[in-house]
Amino acid sequence: MREAGEFADVTLVFDQQRMPCHRVILAGMSEYFRRMFLVNMMESGAQEVSMDAISPNTGELLVDYLYTGRIEISTQNAQDLLAASDMLLLGDLKQKIEEFLVSHTDSENCVSMLNLARFYDMELLLRDAQKFLHKLAKEAIDTEEMHLLQEKDLIETLQANSWQENNFCFLQKWVGSAEGRADRFDALIQHVSLSQCSKEFICSTVIDEKLMHNTRGVRLIQQAIQSPRSTNPPQQQALAVGTDGGEMWRCSDVNNQHWQPIQKPPTECKWYSGCASPGGFIVSGGRRNGINQRDCYSYHAHDDQWNTLPPMSIARAEHSSIYHNQHLYIVGGHDGIFNFDSVETLDMDTLQWSPLPPLPILVHRCYLVVASNGLFVLGGVKNLGVWSADVHEFDFRLHSWRSRSPM
Repeated sequence: MREAGEFADVTLVFDQQRMPCHRVILAGMSEYFRRMFLVNMMESGAQEVSMDAISPNTGELLVDYLYTGRIEISTQNAQDLLAASDMLLLGDLKQKIEEFLVSHTDSENCVSMLNLARFYDMELLLRDAQKFLHKLAKEAIDTEEMHLLQEKDLIETLQANSWQENNFCFLQKWVGSAEGRADRFDALIQHVSLSQCSKEFICSTVIDEKLMHNTRGVRLIQQAIQSPRSTNPPQQQALAVGTDGGEMWRCSDVNNQHWQPIQKPPTECKWYSGCASPGGFIVSGGRRNGINQRDCYSYHAHDDQWNTLPPMSIARAEHSSIYHNQHLYIVGGHDGIFNFDSVETLDMDTLQWSPLPPLPILVHRCYLVVASNGLFVLGGVKNLGVWSADVHEFDFRLHSWRSRSPM
């Protein structure tokens, strides 16, 4: 009926494109048009209504939606449709677009999504974008959108993150991302607790920052160095060992060499992976009765208790794991026949697994080290049982792998 123009009584004009429509349809689907046609507005009796704020392509999609209730949202048209749906008071469409944007939010676009969420008052998108932004701050990762981050959102992010050394680095990146921000450093440094930073960090990174080279900055550095928390008192070291059959022991004090058995994890496996974590360690995967497992458990030494963590996305054995910055990283492994190149990480705050770019090689039994804001994968066993001398680095900031000189 619309395509044929039958009984059309109003024409919407998007730039130079005219679309014959029916007032009753427009008013029934959009509160904006309902108010326009029922209230004594200039357009209420007009034969043509100009829609200058909406492009012809977006206008055609919207008119089709008003008549059919169907629309195809893409990354190319989402923001234009969002602006139009907000203008035309199309609440259901706006919600669909918000859900689409949430599903396409990541660490690279979270700042622009955050600004978009605030502008259009979208709470779901706001919370999701904040989650990714907090992850950036926690890992001190830079982003090309840092210049778009508003000061109030920077402050909220710093307050939400307990890792003060990363907070200082994140503040440095924000200040350096746009002209005029250096003047805000003195006011914003109050949101970083330097007293909770290590003495080594203060004597290197903080002292090297030129914006700290003033009377107030020197005083903050002196206070931080004299703080009991920055003196890095030696902590009692503990050690845990286990067999491939699931038996485990721990030595609470390596100086005494007194070993005590640890209760076995809820699921006993061979060829699992284990790594240290704050207050204990984490075991993942392994093989039971010839079948690879996805299970993950964390052990807390203080109360001698196991806690169940969300399972990995892939069942694997003979893989490698490491804990860093509130994240558990899982690398490689074996399915009984072939090696894996898959890498995934568990956010210990949200308990959500996320895939990472795959390794450049298929490998199991590799060694993992975190250094210089990178995850290094050393050696391991390639297919056909050949030991590897390869070294690969995952850059947390660039979110990508690169090859290093072999061992």
